[in-house]
This record gives sequence, C-alpha cells and structure tokens, in this order.
Amino acid sequence: MTGGLHLDGLADVADALGAAHRSPERFIEVLRDPHIGAYGTMAIVLQLIAKLVLLAAVASPPAFAAVVLVAAWARWGALVWGTFLPPLASGSGERFAWHIDKRGMAAEGLVLALLSLWLAPVLLVALFVVAGVAAYWKYRLGGITGDCLGAGIEVTETLLLLLIAVQMA
Repeated sequence: MTGGLHLDGLADVADALGAAHRSPERFIEVLRDPHIGAYGTMAIVLQLIAKLVLLAAVASPPAFAAVVLVAAWARWGALVWGTFLPPLASGSGERFAWHIDKRGMAAEGLVLALLSLWLAPVLLVALFVVAGVAAYWKYRLGGITGDCLGAGIEVTETLLLLLIAVQMA
C-alpha cells in the first residue's frame, strides 16, 4: 500500500546494476544482500523527489483519474513482465508469475486502455512504456526478479506522471 516494497526493489536493482559490471551472477548476489548501498540510496531519493514534484505538478481535480490510472498501469505492467519474462532466480518474482491468468491480464489491459482513452488519452503510451521496460529487462538481464518488478513499477509510474505533467503544461 505504501509503495515501500517497490522502492526497495528499485534500490536493490540500482545497487545491483551499479555493482554487477554486466555479470548476471554478481547482479543476483548484490540483489540478495539486505543492505542498501550508495546507488540504492540515490535511486530512492531521486525517485521520491521526482514523484513529489510530478504529483505537485498534476495536483488538480481533472488529473485525479489519470493519477489513479498511472498506478493501475504500472501494476498491470508487473503482470506483463511476470508473464513474459523468465525469472532470473527463485523468489517472489517467480512465485508471482505462477498466479497470472493471461486472459484476465488481457481483459484488465483492455479496460485500462478504454478508461485511459476516455479519461486521459496520453496514458495509452503506457502500453509502450510497459513494452519498453520489458525489452530493457530482457536485453540487460535476460529476465526479471521480484526486485525488477518493483523497480519497473516505480519507473513506469514516474514516466507516466511525467507524461501527464507535460500534457498539462
């Protein structure tokens, strides 16, 4: 509910990407370390600043529905990533993927697209953002972990909030 789990994933991924030097084994090793490093700390601080600034920029009644849709799109993205990307290690990301119904996920995506078309058409770009995040994880790591899901949610929310803020400007 607080997003703390997603921020933790963002911090863990930032630390792992900073320390892995393109080594998948080192990436997983750093992810499993319970301590936060400099990259993780910077990622959390920058993410919170970005979200606060963007939420302040879109804080008006017409944008309320769009902000709710931002959170929904980001979490729908996690379903897509969990379904179509292989797990890098056993853990919550792998267990999460076992419970995803592809038809239900497609129906949810269609509902989100229709709501976005009606309330905030700019959010249809979320389909490309979700695909772009998936492509990044596939290219960079070859798959995902639970931490990647959390990081992806955070990045997706920030990018979509930025789109809304730019459109409102």
